Amino acid sequence: MKRRIEEMKRLFGLILISGVAALLLGGCTQSALEGSGLSSPATGTLQIRVTDAPPGYEITGVVVTVNSVEVHRAIAEQDRDREQEQQQIQQGTESQTREQDRDREHDRQGTPNAGKGKGNDQPKGSPAPATGIPTPSPSEEDSDAVVESDGATAGWVSIPIRPGSETFDLLKLQGVEEILAVSELDPGTYTQIRMGVEKIEVRYTDSSGTHVAQAELPSGKLKFVRPFAIEAGKITTLTFDFIASKSVVFTGSEKVIFKPVIKLKVSEPKTPPLRITTESLSPGTVGAHYQARLLATGGTLPYTWGVASGTLPNGLALHPTEGTISGTPTAPGTWSFAVRVSDNSVPVQTATGSFTLPIIVPSTPEAES
Repeated sequence: MKRRIEEMKRLFGLILISGVAALLLGGCTQSALEGSGLSSPATGTLQIRVTDAPPGYEITGVVVTVNSVEVHRAIAEQDRDREQEQQQIQQGTESQTREQDRDREHDRQGTPNAGKGKGNDQPKGSPAPATGIPTPSPSEEDSDAVVESDGATAGWVSIPIRPGSETFDLLKLQGVEEILAVSELDPGTYTQIRMGVEKIEVRYTDSSGTHVAQAELPSGKLKFVRPFAIEAGKITTLTFDFIASKSVVFTGSEKVIFKPVIKLKVSEPKTPPLRITTESLSPGTVGAHYQARLLATGGTLPYTWGVASGTLPNGLALHPTEGTISGTPTAPGTWSFAVRVSDNSVPVQTATGSFTLPIIVPSTPEAES
């Protein structure tokens, strides 16, 4: 009996040890599967990965061709606003007169004025009236340009594009500015600018080589609604800041689309820098009256002229306010000198220019023969 009990104990111990070993082996196998990302025989594994794959292309040039630049004066808008304001004042006066007449009539009849005191106040909590100013959509917040397709011409003033400046590579203009158009305008307030883009050529390289693609353009001119002032004798600068990295979009079908992301920078009217525009002087002759006028631009009138260095030919003098070199030369030779001009601005601007003036001996009949 005792022997059978001992045998049962040994058998029970073996069963217990086998069970514990099986549990431990199963746990290790499951941990190994989970750590390696492998599935168990009864399941499949899904892996989620993230990366930032480099683009398959590199843009080497964005060549833009502009065919028109126009600005719009604010005179029409100001006149219309002034007329509307006068109409509103007149309508308000007429309405107030009618209401006063009605109140007096009600007072005579002893009838309370049901409308008195109500006015045109907007109910509390009601939405504010529309202002007519469009709220930019999220896609337009990065760009000051909108596409205009109506092609209106009334009130628009064309700004001539400088010859040779209508085509430019945006990548070569990074950090620098290039003049596109210059024009003299009547003083006043202008409210809009629009630009016509004729074509955009995108140059890029990928694994197969170098390519040139004509980008698809918006159907219409690019319009910017931004007021700016033109003042007499001053320069106002508008700068179109193209953001090429956001404007050029490559599609999956190997097409290139131009979605303009352009910032418009407007400067306040500034006095242009003072500079001497006369480049050279004609020669003079001994014994003959000589007169030449020096010209300058920019700054604030009046100008004051003077000799900065060197000397004028004998017999000639520089007029301090007219800028003329005049007199009768008395000796032949070649004189080199510099002149300085200053303006009337605060602080004073100055500019200098260097000149060479030859004085020759008059020819004689014997020499001519």
